[in-house]
Amino acid sequence: MYVLKSREAKRKKNRVDAVLALYDITYDIDMQLHPNYRFPQDAQVDLQINNLR
Repeated sequence: MYVLKSREAKRKKNRVDAVLALYDITYDIDMQLHPNYRFPQDAQVDLQINNLR
């Protein structure tokens, strides 16, 4: 299940990255998951968008 979900997430990320590349927008992301990696219920995400006009 993990492999299937991670492949799907990777495809979605690649689509978003392709669109952002068209507009020369980059980002930095820092994610911290709950210590229980089997069932992460809490996640802390820090997203910084660069080159946004």
